[in-house]
Amino acid sequence: MSHDISLHAVNLSLECETVTASFLHSSRHLPPVCIVGLGLIGGSIIRDLTAAGHEAFGYTHSNAGTRAAQKDGFDVTNDLEAALQKAEAQQALIVIAVPMDAVATVLDAIAEHAPSCGITDVVSVKQPVYDLVLERGLEERYVGGHPMAGTEFSGWSASQEGLFQRAAWVVTYDYAESVDKVPQTWASLFADVCNLVAVTGAEAVPVSVKRHDEAVARVSHLPHVIAEALSVVGDRGGTLAQSLAGWLIQGRHARRGHGPVAGPQHVRNQRGEPRQHHRRVHRTACRRPLRPLRRRSFHEAPRRERPPGAHPYAGTFGRAT
Repeated sequence: MSHDISLHAVNLSLECETVTASFLHSSRHLPPVCIVGLGLIGGSIIRDLTAAGHEAFGYTHSNAGTRAAQKDGFDVTNDLEAALQKAEAQQALIVIAVPMDAVATVLDAIAEHAPSCGITDVVSVKQPVYDLVLERGLEERYVGGHPMAGTEFSGWSASQEGLFQRAAWVVTYDYAESVDKVPQTWASLFADVCNLVAVTGAEAVPVSVKRHDEAVARVSHLPHVIAEALSVVGDRGGTLAQSLAGWLIQGRHARRGHGPVAGPQHVRNQRGEPRQHHRRVHRTACRRPLRPLRRRSFHEAPRRERPPGAHPYAGTFGRAT
């Protein structure tokens, strides 16, 4: 079975590379794309697609975001039902670009109003999304995705053309592992998602849901846990520590489009993965026990002679100015 899965992965990887290469050297057809959620990521996708001459339209719940996108010349609505009905009529590829806690609602709306459209997403955790897809029996219409790109800003105003240029974009293939023969409809959907990735200038990376979440927990979500712990420790140092920390503490949650709760929210979404890797970091850091330090008073500290005229704190907190 593991050998078959490996062959699936290799074949899908080759197919994704072939699709990307063929797009770069031809005018391969990409179906219309409906983006649900037009923050930093969704907004950047619709900008890239429109700039490349592909039909794209979208939905955002924000009235201000809708007005801003329409003012910029994009086909955007704040009516989800209308957007999905249009997607169904045009057999569009639907991109879910909303926070994790809104995914279930969007999937339910897709099942009702766009029952034959292919689905992908850009949520940063894949197993919770795939579980929701499986619960609704939509796995044959779903190929997961996660672009490894972003900024610390959010909303339509933060979106930008070219955000994904040369970025890695995960494309998941778990459905192909679960069936004896992959349906042509799913294979075509996989190709469409790889084509979408190519249009944005990103590089598709086929990977399973489990391996994606494990890898991202190591390199992205775990650092947020550590940063959060450091910021709490610094915050408890009072006004002096906060003022000295400056932008280092203020920017601890700088992550694409999710504001100051990014770290904790991503950890909650990913369940046990960051905790598992936190234990590994702890074991690594504590492999060699620290020797206890004897407290000593200020007067016991070794004194150094300083040159005549030198600043009294020179060499203590850095170069005096």
